[in-house]
Amino acid sequence: LRIRDNTNGNLIDLTETSSYSFSASSSGQRSFDLLVGNPDVPQLTPEYRSLPAGWTMIGQPLIPEPGLESLANVLLDDAGSYTYLYEPAGAMGYNEINGSDSLSPGEGIWVGAYQGFNWTMEGSVPLDGIEVPLIDGWNMMGYPLWSPSDKAVALVIWEGETYSWYDAVNMGLISSTIYDYNSSNDYYFDVNDFEAWHGYWLT
Repeated sequence: LRIRDNTNGNLIDLTETSSYSFSASSSGQRSFDLLVGNPDVPQLTPEYRSLPAGWTMIGQPLIPEPGLESLANVLLDDAGSYTYLYEPAGAMGYNEINGSDSLSPGEGIWVGAYQGFNWTMEGSVPLDGIEVPLIDGWNMMGYPLWSPSDKAVALVIWEGETYSWYDAVNMGLISSTIYDYNSSNDYYFDVNDFEAWHGYWLT
């Protein structure tokens, strides 16, 4: 919460002080702007992801602009060669998708590339947070935020109640382990931090 004095341009952070003094003009009037919200929204970190040849799990870190949601605009415009896209389909395995499809926030997919490429995208940051629906069993989640975070800051909602990550683990609602995938050596590994651009398996 900040206030801006439009006469001299002073910007006062009201979380640090509860008062502001000034000398009134001869007219007795002074104009101020009240600024609400976080002025220091982190930048997309990292700004892009290098996707290697082979298979990679991804999630989009921004919300695409209206009309530009398709994977052709979000992802495939950066690929230099034919690229396969697959989404999980539960017991059915995977469904192949294409450039005309789009991803919901929090949705993860497999990308199979013949040649590596740098993936970038444009869009807005979800300042109100994202709820990612989970099913019983394994879920491929695309991390839907634009900067890294410890998994412990995630909240779990179950039957209308909200629990901390570790409370949900202790209750048996979710597993404590999250898996990323290393395409170079073809193995899964557990992580403690979510990263922008990445997809993960969790249960």
